[in-house]
Amino acid sequence: LTLHYRNYPGPEGATKLPVLCMHGLTRNARDFGPLAEALSATRRVIVTEIDGRGMSDYAPDSDTYTPLVYVQDVEKLLAEQGIE
Repeated sequence: LTLHYRNYPGPEGATKLPVLCMHGLTRNARDFGPLAEALSATRRVIVTEIDGRGMSDYAPDSDTYTPLVYVQDVEKLLAEQGIE
């Protein structure tokens, strides 16, 4: 599955530790638009959309919509972005 996220890169030389925003159960990344824009003045901001929400792929097995899977997805995204 592809996890959609929005990346607000922040200014050149911004701290390497980004702000990570995750929406609630029935929401999506748009909830963080104004906040992410404001925070990106000084920091990188990553806003995720969990499986089956927003522009992320839907899982073929609804039993995988669990907090553990959401955490694993975010850990994978952070690793792909080079964030420890």
